[in-house]
Amino acid sequence: FGMGYKKLESVDVHSSSIVVNAWLRMQWQDDRLNYTVAQMKTNGPSPTFAQSSYVVVDHELIWTPDLAIINGHDVQCENAPIWVLPSDTNLYHSDQGNIYWAVPCRFSFTCDLSQASGKHDMCPPEDYIGTQVVNPPAEDCVVFANSVADWEGFYRLRVLEEREGLEDFPFDRYRCAIKVGPWADQNLDLAVSHHFFSSHMHFPAFSSDFSREQPCVEVSTQYPPGPFNELYCYLEMEREAHYYVTNCLVPQLFMLFLAWLTFFIPMRDATDRLAYSVTLVLTIYATAFIFAEHLPRTGTDTTLDTFTTFCVVMGCLPLIVTVVMER
Repeated sequence: FGMGYKKLESVDVHSSSIVVNAWLRMQWQDDRLNYTVAQMKTNGPSPTFAQSSYVVVDHELIWTPDLAIINGHDVQCENAPIWVLPSDTNLYHSDQGNIYWAVPCRFSFTCDLSQASGKHDMCPPEDYIGTQVVNPPAEDCVVFANSVADWEGFYRLRVLEEREGLEDFPFDRYRCAIKVGPWADQNLDLAVSHHFFSSHMHFPAFSSDFSREQPCVEVSTQYPPGPFNELYCYLEMEREAHYYVTNCLVPQLFMLFLAWLTFFIPMRDATDRLAYSVTLVLTIYATAFIFAEHLPRTGTDTTLDTFTTFCVVMGCLPLIVTVVMER
């Protein structure tokens, strides 16, 4: 299994929803559809068929994997044909299976964008002798599955690197998981194929790509019917901060510099000093007010909020000094 990301359509911070366009690429082995190139040339219905390197069939005519995006909603996939590959060809990595299916889909999935996320790695599973754990996991390993009584055979993950969350806006980065797994087939075994991963996504506000070091993690999750094998495919996103730096941070910093020039105005011109200082403080406020609609509505202060507060406080300092000295 693999994904070919094409477009990042939208990122809604308030609803923690991300909309993407991607190719879901699957390949599996079906021994009932085995054939060779020689058989194709001998038994082909036409010369064109004999010259082709694969057979195209409708997806409703053969068995297909029972896959679903676990944390997805509003999933829209097109009806794409299936390629049946000869057993004696190297086309599309046929050693991984003789059936290849690439489905273009548009879907949205949920990801908690309000908190920082970590980069994970597989932890070695603990060993058992009876019910006693011989090789317990490290302290930084966390269980990546639902709570069950027996953890044997389940995967654990270790947090390797912390990623900035919404608190670091507009320098925030996210690592979101697209959870893919069987809907009802408990015996379906999923494996990651790195050949099927590609990324050509673009979005004005974010630069995004799948995790090249570990695009997917195989996870066994416990549900009431039993454990299911799932894949967590990670999408890494980083906000393009250039817009906020050039249009908000730099102007506020420049206004703060001008506000501190108040100290170079003679005290005999106290009225001019006050008018000049008040105008610059109000300008800093106006800049923050203009960009208020472009900022995420959160219950915590972001980096931009902290910077704006700093500029306002430091911009008011020359005003306060002037008033005190004038009295």
